[in-house]
Amino acid sequence: MRKLLATSLLTVSLTACSSLTPAGMRAVAGLDPIETDPARLTAAIGVDEAFRLRTGDAKLSISYRTDKTSAPVVSEEFKLVISASTGTDSIEPHAGEAIFIARIAEEDLARARDAQSRIRTLKLAGVGTGELSVGVSSGCLTKAMPDKVPLRTYIRSEEAAKFVQLTEIDNILDMLTQEQVKKIRQEFPAC
Repeated sequence: MRKLLATSLLTVSLTACSSLTPAGMRAVAGLDPIETDPARLTAAIGVDEAFRLRTGDAKLSISYRTDKTSAPVVSEEFKLVISASTGTDSIEPHAGEAIFIARIAEEDLARARDAQSRIRTLKLAGVGTGELSVGVSSGCLTKAMPDKVPLRTYIRSEEAAKFVQLTEIDNILDMLTQEQVKKIRQEFPAC
């Protein structure tokens, strides 16, 4: 099982997301992922320092469904390039927290721009809803998994801008069943 503590660590729904911070709600309201250059869109994920995220461990998904369709008309997923925060990214880590910076891989940028173009065309033709999410599907542990796994997520659409905190979850494990937690603890890979 290579799912990290739920399939999505950072989910930004363009319609609503109950775990968004007030600043996160303002950031999402001001963020237009259809008009933002995908090369400038950056996410940050703060997790317990026991976890390591590597390139390919996280993916960004964008989807759009019209009012006439139940399944998304556009649904694309892009590999994220992961790097550790250098401390210059305007995020102050909590004690025992590692911050990872995530960007769309260079080889996926043309496809991301194409998805944006298709969504713009659909939006001009009618009403619909879109969703942007960053999910972590794998990673590794540098030491034993902690009892409590807090999570903070951030986003920015300009390189020079400060990250805006989107979510803060006290313990991701509380969102899972006991069976899921047990399985993750037994199967999560070591680095």
